[in-house]
Amino acid sequence: MLSPLFLATVIGVLAYVLTKIVAARRFMFRLQNAGLPMPPYNTIFGHFLVLGKYMKKLPADVTTNTTFYEIAKEFPGGIFYLDLWPVAKPVLVLNTITTANQLAHAQLEKPKNIEHAFQDLTGGPNLFTMPHEPWKYWRALFNPGFSASYMTTLATAIVRETDVFCDLLRRRAGASDVFQLENLTLKLTIDVIGAVTVDERWLSQVQEHPLAAALRTQIEWTSFGSEINPLSRLNPLRRPLLWYNGRRVDRLSTVIAS
Repeated sequence: MLSPLFLATVIGVLAYVLTKIVAARRFMFRLQNAGLPMPPYNTIFGHFLVLGKYMKKLPADVTTNTTFYEIAKEFPGGIFYLDLWPVAKPVLVLNTITTANQLAHAQLEKPKNIEHAFQDLTGGPNLFTMPHEPWKYWRALFNPGFSASYMTTLATAIVRETDVFCDLLRRRAGASDVFQLENLTLKLTIDVIGAVTVDERWLSQVQEHPLAAALRTQIEWTSFGSEINPLSRLNPLRRPLLWYNGRRVDRLSTVIAS
């Protein structure tokens, strides 16, 4: 016979989940009743049924953004809402230059999942997620690094790393097999970062470099809260690995800076 404590725990958990479901669905119903654009809505599954229908039409390894792009074709206005709770909070998808430009110029706070992800990537406050006032202060300090004249002095270093990328791309293209660009472009990005920030050639595109490898590991394990697979989203190894690898990045960065 089940103990009263166990039954109370189960009832409490179910009540908590039900409360969350009702709150999430109520918000979407308000949007729907207001006539705001969204795909057909299911009270139980939200928009997961719609998402699943479009994902079946696409290759299994495409990004979630590709699925959103396909759904956006049903909305000529380029704006629609999606409810992906409990994987993520409801999202407003923008698919036009006009709406994207409005969002880019609006002084809005970044979502918490974005703040947490960039905290893992950068190890602290950063220009991407800072509130407006501190952002203005720090952006002013970095202005010389973004000036056109200074960027021109970096052109040679950037082109040098890009030349390695182009050579690798030609070799892979000549092999007539399908390959992912992401791995190649990520290594190129890291080499450019090394060239323009510490004036070093890491050559991670052609050989292993400890700091470049640590940065790649940090990127690969960082979660932006968009994983559909709950096993990937709730991986218990993620936090300890990010903590350990973050300390490794700090240590290697200190060595290079000195």
